[in-house]
Amino acid sequence: MYIQNFLFHLWEEPAKKGFSTDIINKVENTIVEKRSPEHTILWETLSINQKKTLKLILLNNGSNLFNADSLKSVNLKTGSLVTKTLSSLIKKEIIVKNGNYQIQDVVFKKWLQGTLLL
Repeated sequence: MYIQNFLFHLWEEPAKKGFSTDIINKVENTIVEKRSPEHTILWETLSINQKKTLKLILLNNGSNLFNADSLKSVNLKTGSLVTKTLSSLIKKEIIVKNGNYQIQDVVFKKWLQGTLLL
C-alpha cells in the first residue's frame, strides 16, 4: 500500500531528468503529513507503556529490547512488562515479529520518528 501511495504522489512531481533525493523526501513528507491525523488518534489511544515500547523498538531497531540499558532509556521497569506490551501491540497489528520487532505501517513509523524526534 505504501509503495502504491508513494508512486501516486511521485507521479504528480514534475520530473526533468529523474528524481532527486529532495523530491523523494518531499513526497514521503507529504504522505506522512496527510496521514498525521490518523496517526495522532492511534497514538492517543495507546497506553503509556505501549508508547514507551514503540519508542524502544525504534531506538533499538526492534532488537535487544530486554537489555537493562535499553529499558532504562525509555523508562520501562521490567522485561516482563515489555513482553506483555509487545503482545498487545501485536494483537492490535501495530507491530510484527520477523526476527526483530517491526512497526508494520511504514508511514506510522516515519510519523513516530518525526514526532518523537528520533
